[in-house]
Amino acid sequence: MHKKIKISILVMLLILLCTLFNGCMNHIKTISVNNKDYFNALKCDNDEYNLVISESSVVDNLNNGYAAQADELLAKSLMDSGGHYYWYPHYITTIVIAVDTGKVKENINSFNSLAGVEEKIYIDSDYYNYITASIGYSLKKENYRLDDAINYLKEMERNGRLSNSNTELPIWICTDTQAVKLKRGNKNIDIIIPNDGTLSFVQGILSPYPLCFENNLCNNINQNDLRTYNNASPLYPTQEKYSNAVIYTDYRHFNEQSTNVIKKMRRTVFEQRRYSTADGQEHILSAVFFITLTVLWIAVLGLRVINKRVKLSFIIIGSMLILWLTARCIKWQINSPMIERQLWYSYYLFQFGIATGLLYLTSVTDKPSSNKIIPLRILPFIVVELFLLCLIYTNDYHQLAFSFYNGIENGSSEYTYGIVYYLSMLCIGLQTFIVLLWLIVRSIKSPNKLNIFYPVTFFLLIFLYTVAYVMRLPFAFEGDMTVVITFIILAFMEVCLRSSLIPTNTKYKNLFKNSPLKMEILNNYFEKEITANFDYCLTDKQKDSIINGKNPIKLDENTLLFSKKISGGYVVWQDDISQLNKMYSNTKTTVEKLRATNALIRKEEKARRKYLQNEEKIDICNSLESEISDKLKLLSRLPEKMKNQSNNSLLTVKAALLLCYIKRRCNMFFIALEEKYFSSDELSMYIDELGSFAEYSKVKLLCTNNGNKKLDIEHANLMYEFMYNILYEATQTKCEYIFARTEISDKEISIKVISSTKINSNIFDKKFMISLEKSGGKIIEQNDDDNLGIWLLLKGGEKQ
Repeated sequence: MHKKIKISILVMLLILLCTLFNGCMNHIKTISVNNKDYFNALKCDNDEYNLVISESSVVDNLNNGYAAQADELLAKSLMDSGGHYYWYPHYITTIVIAVDTGKVKENINSFNSLAGVEEKIYIDSDYYNYITASIGYSLKKENYRLDDAINYLKEMERNGRLSNSNTELPIWICTDTQAVKLKRGNKNIDIIIPNDGTLSFVQGILSPYPLCFENNLCNNINQNDLRTYNNASPLYPTQEKYSNAVIYTDYRHFNEQSTNVIKKMRRTVFEQRRYSTADGQEHILSAVFFITLTVLWIAVLGLRVINKRVKLSFIIIGSMLILWLTARCIKWQINSPMIERQLWYSYYLFQFGIATGLLYLTSVTDKPSSNKIIPLRILPFIVVELFLLCLIYTNDYHQLAFSFYNGIENGSSEYTYGIVYYLSMLCIGLQTFIVLLWLIVRSIKSPNKLNIFYPVTFFLLIFLYTVAYVMRLPFAFEGDMTVVITFIILAFMEVCLRSSLIPTNTKYKNLFKNSPLKMEILNNYFEKEITANFDYCLTDKQKDSIINGKNPIKLDENTLLFSKKISGGYVVWQDDISQLNKMYSNTKTTVEKLRATNALIRKEEKARRKYLQNEEKIDICNSLESEISDKLKLLSRLPEKMKNQSNNSLLTVKAALLLCYIKRRCNMFFIALEEKYFSSDELSMYIDELGSFAEYSKVKLLCTNNGNKKLDIEHANLMYEFMYNILYEATQTKCEYIFARTEISDKEISIKVISSTKINSNIFDKKFMISLEKSGGKIIEQNDDDNLGIWLLLKGGEKQ
């Protein structure tokens, strides 16, 4: 049997055994409470039930089969909605005003009297629903509206007198249970029952099964500073003062008015979280929205991205965002501190995944496919991240990532960052910085130089937001980091795709169809998928050749058929070789002409030597030969090279340039024997003649000067040879254009050349450079915007 099947069977048997033993365990009734004083009161002389303190909601506890602490309004609501529960009321909590009389001198006896107090007032966010209901009742009695209390509190906050965070303030709006705790630590605390009315709420146990409590439970409750119907701790106000407090029983109206209390308190009263989620419902909706958006974004990537590994990197990033949002959504629904904390730790798994996904993107974009699944550059980061994740997930044991002020068992809302957290941020930041550098380099190379704005803006936003969040600045810390980061990353990835920083194939089909090439894409059955100017019908023999990978297939004298196997089919295209055939014919003719020319040159040379009888003419001939001997040797070797090459068009152009150069240097040599100066216009004509031959190798020459000037014949020779070497080099480097500007002044002569490809100064032979140095000239390489330039500078200007 296969090893994996054996393991699966063992796991299933283990789960079955655990289930059976679990069913055989004795069921112990559990009571879950959220008030420590109430917990202590129930625990006295009670060994029958399992008492726990939990932050889980009442409904969650009931669904888990636990009895749970609840108020009477919620208990009646659940019982009237069809739930079979047992209700055991035990104590009462009332919304009161706690005043430190040592710091507050004004007379406070009602909620309305708070409007004239200068001191700031603390309002407990855990009891927003009770407090707003009580204030609303004091204003409009039974038919109060939530907006009445919100407007009242908003007016107090507008004057800067309301706080939900500073517990050191001298005035509190809270429950009488909280006020008693304050009074135990400060004898100046006065507990005021507002005379304009307030509400009391009955607290007790709501259970899915019958419970039995001790007869002395009321005494235990009073001893733990909780107030029952008839008795209370001496720290509470007298029973007569509670005459203005009404036990509210209309749960339908209470639930209706408390629906959006958290959202309205945060946004309307304290003007917080205006642009982020403010309550649980919005948390879920925002998560669902961005999960849907991310899923749709990933779904359309298949139509937009060419490279499979680039597509994989996007899927990794998108999956991490989806899992992060999902974990965030689940975290808000779970009331188990331990599970909630583990989900929170998992955030860093997804952050590592996003950073690694971005780094993987830089490793595979515009790179050939490789057998290595994980590029070497990201492997060290993965190892470090796995180590840091182990430390984060075990933070409960060492607290090196997050150190909790009140300990793990008392919740995780208040904490500081440890060394592991900062190392994690450093690892993520380093990967992000590498991605930033990569994108900046791509932006610089991009035709659109404004593309550099996108990566810089993105990483600046991420950096500033992360710093603000770590520093707990309100605008960042009170928002939802997951949603903000998700939105920024999705927006940035989309911008990168649309600006072509990351290659896409959105215009691939249109580009293919409008291509001037004769080509088509076929499926595995040789059915046409995309066609561009391809009207040839393949024969069965040609199809067999394509399947066997034979290339090329000759269709006729001037056409070849090429093919290549691709995913899902084949790509085939025609190549027109008529121009090659024509070029071959022209080259053959040119070779014959060159041979005739060479024979003629040799005959002329022989006749010239015979003609020059006297010593003076022989010296002149030797001088001429010394100047053009190198070029003659080069010309004599060209016919042999043409025999060994099929494409002789470039050699033909070189031969023509050599012949032209030799002819004009001879002319200039004989002119130098009779005259001292040479016309700049005539020199331009000589250079244009060279350019006309260079055009046969698709080199365009544009030569200008600043007027007809007289030049020293030596300078003219150097300038002509300079331009000949540049044109000769241009024919070899496939240069498309050359601009030459001749400027002649009184003190200096220059030829400034700009070309489409770089021409180095090392193309000039030693003989030319020695002549240039003797004349005091020099060659300078220049860069002019996107063009490449080389200058010839000569001392001494126009001759008079």
